[in-house]
Amino acid sequence: MNKKIELELELGIELKEKIKTYDHAYYVENKQLVSDAEYDRFMEQYIELEKKHPELKTSDSPTQRVGSDPLSNVPKKTHTTPLLSIENKGKTERDIRKWYEDCGGNGTKILIQPKFDGATVNVSYEDQIYVDAVKRGNGYIGDLITENVKTIRSVPMAISYNEQLEVRGEGIMYCTPFFEKYSKQNGGDYSNPRNLASGTLGLLDPKLVAERKPDIVFFDIGVCKEEFQYDEDRLEWLKSLGFKVTPYKTVDNIDDLLATCMSYFDGKIAEKNGFNILNTDGNVTDILCDGLVLKVSELSKRDELGMTARGPKWAFAFKFKSLTVETVVEDVVIQVGRTGKHTPVGCVNGFIGGTHIQRVTLNNLGYIRTLPPAPYDDIDSIVFKTHDGEYGEIDLEFYPAPDKSDKFLEKHRFLVTDTGKYSIDSIDDLLEVTNKLVVIIKGEEMVVDSIEKLRTIDLSKEIYKINLGDKTFILRKSEILEVAFELYVNGDSKTVEVILPEEYFHLKLNDTVVLERSNDVIPRIIGIRYEKRTGNEKDIVWPENCPTCGEPLEELYPLHFCNSLNCPDRLKGSLLHFASRDAMNIDGLGTSIVELFVDRGYLKDLTDIYILSMYEEEILSIKGFGKRKLTKLYNAIEDTKNRELHQLIYSLGIREVGRTMSKTLAKHFKVLDILMKATYDELVQIKDIGDVAATEIVHFFKSPSNIALINQLKLIGLNMQDNTKEDSDIFKGKIFVITGTLKESRNYYKDIIEKNGGKVSGSVSKKTTIVLIGEDAGSKEATARQLVEEGYPIKLVEGHDDFIKLLQGF
Repeated sequence: MNKKIELELELGIELKEKIKTYDHAYYVENKQLVSDAEYDRFMEQYIELEKKHPELKTSDSPTQRVGSDPLSNVPKKTHTTPLLSIENKGKTERDIRKWYEDCGGNGTKILIQPKFDGATVNVSYEDQIYVDAVKRGNGYIGDLITENVKTIRSVPMAISYNEQLEVRGEGIMYCTPFFEKYSKQNGGDYSNPRNLASGTLGLLDPKLVAERKPDIVFFDIGVCKEEFQYDEDRLEWLKSLGFKVTPYKTVDNIDDLLATCMSYFDGKIAEKNGFNILNTDGNVTDILCDGLVLKVSELSKRDELGMTARGPKWAFAFKFKSLTVETVVEDVVIQVGRTGKHTPVGCVNGFIGGTHIQRVTLNNLGYIRTLPPAPYDDIDSIVFKTHDGEYGEIDLEFYPAPDKSDKFLEKHRFLVTDTGKYSIDSIDDLLEVTNKLVVIIKGEEMVVDSIEKLRTIDLSKEIYKINLGDKTFILRKSEILEVAFELYVNGDSKTVEVILPEEYFHLKLNDTVVLERSNDVIPRIIGIRYEKRTGNEKDIVWPENCPTCGEPLEELYPLHFCNSLNCPDRLKGSLLHFASRDAMNIDGLGTSIVELFVDRGYLKDLTDIYILSMYEEEILSIKGFGKRKLTKLYNAIEDTKNRELHQLIYSLGIREVGRTMSKTLAKHFKVLDILMKATYDELVQIKDIGDVAATEIVHFFKSPSNIALINQLKLIGLNMQDNTKEDSDIFKGKIFVITGTLKESRNYYKDIIEKNGGKVSGSVSKKTTIVLIGEDAGSKEATARQLVEEGYPIKLVEGHDDFIKLLQGF
């Protein structure tokens, strides 16, 4: 070999190893060994050498991390061992205690890790070399993202282990760059780092992945021949191989376990910008968390505890409390639905978990009048009376409450006095420590020395204003009955003054409220900050007439309805429902078009859909509406004359009558005229039709305006009888459950199943025949797999392609 070539190859190998060392230090250990300029110089030098000597380009070459060509499709891979979810989960001390006792209680070593909120990834190695990476998918099959993960510089491309190894980690995006570049709060496209991480790892172009710089932090081993005694031994071994590993802590007793959980990993996880974020002084930091994972550390004990089909018995997911934000109810608007129901909506302005919340439902007038006061987190002492009659205070050591709805003793776990720290499970425990507590109502003292005595306090109202020196609280009766002694009291304050002013009974405009996202999805008001009222608040006045059409409202307290079919807002909802996929399926008549046509007077009732051609000249003058688009709309409208009877029944928008009940009614009565004459007694004899639905059906078909509408639809030529025929009876007697995200809509599969004689159920049971499983299926899939494991003959169908094969194979 030429001496020059030999030297260049040696230099190339040396540079490759240097760059790998620098990458590991920077991306895994959070250390910068060389300047950016020097690193770039080494990289440029290596790239030139690799161009000259292609044999330098191996799977672990630094040039393989910059991203390959975009993928044309995404292949899938079946996991060697399933990535199961954690079945045991909860938010309270009680949940943790029960699980810990089931695992053996004190003396059982538990490993605690932050639960990162990202996208779970399984990474495989063979003969020391990186092989592939797969997203979790449904836990059994996931998308291959091999090239994308190659771009992540903290993930080693080669390791010093000769056997097969599968490691599991969480694909994440760091929070600081998320807030700076991608957050919707700052003009970006993403609500939270989790969505950004999942979307980034699934991109078809690895170059874009490399630009966004996601990361993977590893937390577990899936496949490995090495033997270990404890889980932390495995994590330390992964570190030694060069992996970035999730921080962990081990404890072996209930007190330390609870203290770590309630302190959110010893205070290392804290709320920032509406998210719970891990911040440590280590190399794994700035990451979104939604809880903690607790695992029995001793691996042999895990084998003893075993698994269920849903997941391991030896693991527990401690979920953090829902994030909240204070905001002001600036306005209340009324939304009119297709049934005429009026729903009040509060106009607010706040961010929770990256989501900008501007509207929150107020449900109805009863809800507005009964919203409770918001819970407090700043109460940090209780008043007690010593044996010699002196008053004193006991400070409470606070940990973040896992659930705002928990009672006091579920929120605040530990009592700290000058004699030590006490774990409190009940009011009786607290009384045992303090000997006597004093509750003072309206200046009158009551010594409380038992739970029974506490419950004798006479509180006849629901909401109380409590004055405590310079502090004011608004509490519910139940809070006072259970925890009257928890109030924050100044050292010199001996009197708790309880007042009940009338103005504290309901929500007002300009009230400060506390919002949370229920299950991190649906925003809701959890309480009112009554003490922040300034006098500028105004009562929410419920209108006597419909704010849209002026017609008098029908009150069925706490609900209100507009019964005018000509109400524009109600008409818009009715038209959209009539045109929806499960009803008349009019493609091209969506929200924006319906609103435009109603506002311009082209659509004054449902039947005007069929005479839109009267306004053809005006419609064609609208920007974006050409002859071709309008012809397509005409054809979709004409096609409604061929719809099935159950679609027509559903399209009428009868209260309490959904898609399934529409099919039941069509099959039973066969002709719409016969259904229109059905009595209440006839209807309630039909399976799955209850009192309320029967009443609404009879009421609907007695309305002269509804009868006139149906007669017009008859003249137009809509189908009024049931002509449905089953394609086959291959699924006769089969009960299906559909779960997860599939290639087509859920109704697509439901229609095929029902047309072939099958039935679709909403829940898995021992009577279930077939479960159709999509991605991220969740608990229904887990229940089905457990029943299969127990011997029940349930067939599991994985995805769209297998469903089509099932259809063809019967």
